[in-house]
Parts: sequence; structure tokens; C-alpha cells
Amino acid sequence: AQQMVLATIVSPPYYLLPAQAPTWTPVHILGLHLEPHYWIQMPATWVSDTSAREIKVCGEAQSRWNEVWKDALAARKFVLPDRRNYYDAEMLTMIAINRDGNHILYQVSEAVRDFRAGDKAKARAEAMETYKDFDEIAAYEKRAEYGKWKNWYRGEWLDGIRHTRQMVEAFVRFIDDPEGTLPAPVLSDHWQGYYHIMHYEGDRTVDVH
Repeated sequence: AQQMVLATIVSPPYYLLPAQAPTWTPVHILGLHLEPHYWIQMPATWVSDTSAREIKVCGEAQSRWNEVWKDALAARKFVLPDRRNYYDAEMLTMIAINRDGNHILYQVSEAVRDFRAGDKAKARAEAMETYKDFDEIAAYEKRAEYGKWKNWYRGEWLDGIRHTRQMVEAFVRFIDDPEGTLPAPVLSDHWQGYYHIMHYEGDRTVDVH
């Protein structure tokens, strides 16, 4: 979702800041065909191809995620009262991230498609439809931060929910004012997680043999 939005707002090249694990990984430049072996190929049709694929895949998956969510909510009554906080954190929160995340990707893909087709009003409405999904994920993450798991989601270092929301909000602003401030052409949402992990580990190593 972040890459689709960025590629819709800003023309290439894009700069991918790698995670600092390993620290010797070079910075990648995307969109200039300089990375033939890199995992993202970004030809001129990348945005349209990706949005069409995600609309199909996420659209088909949403009903399945809704069923999983329904079953998980129904099963909650069988959980012992003193274990329900844990159930909510480990089951409902994880499912919410995936279920709502799937819907976010679907809505963003539709918004990008419609914006590129010239329907700005529809694109804006579809992009803003994601806000309730972001809010639900944030609410479940907050509830999951109890006891020794306090501040567990404070950085969202690896799932990037808040960073994705910021990009979607930038897209909405761009629809309203394309001459306004744009996000930098940089994909950097994954570096911070490994930065914290590497600094936490310090010089410690593990002998796996």
C-alpha cells in the first residue's frame, strides 16, 4: 500500500533504505531499472498492475477474514475470564491486524485505480474509508498493551500500521492539493525495527552449534 501510494504521488526514482541488519546492505534505487535482481521490479505499469492484482486478491480474501473474525469473537465466550485479556491480545489483535490490513490494501488499491482514472472524489472517499480500519487496529493494539506487554506496539517497528496511515493521509492531501508538500521518495518503514533490535543486542552473539 505504501509503495503504491508513493508511486502514485511521486515520480521515480525511489530510494529504499535497507534495514541495518546486516549493516553492510547498500541503499537501493528503484524505478530506474538499476536493480535487476532486487525483489521489486517497477516498470511503467507497476502501479496499475499491482492495484489490479491487489483488488482481486484482497477482495476475494476479505470474506474469509470476516469469517475468521466472526469465529474468533464467538469463541471468546469459551475462554476463562482470567485469560480473556491474553486471548484478545494474541488472537483478536492479530486477526484484526490481518483482516483490517487486508481491507486497507483493498481500499487503497481501489483509490489508486480510481485516482489514475480521473475520479478524484471516489478515490478520496475510498482512501478515507481506511481510517476506520486503522482506528480499529490501533484500539486493539492499545488493549493488548497490558501487564508486562506495556508499550508492546509503541513503535510498530515491523508491521508499519501507523506509517501506512501517514502515507494514506498524504495521498488524501495530494488529491485535494497536488501542489502541496509531498512525501520524500523514500521507502524507509522497515529500517527502524532492526535498528532497535541490533542496538538491543549490542555485541552479544549466540552460538547456534
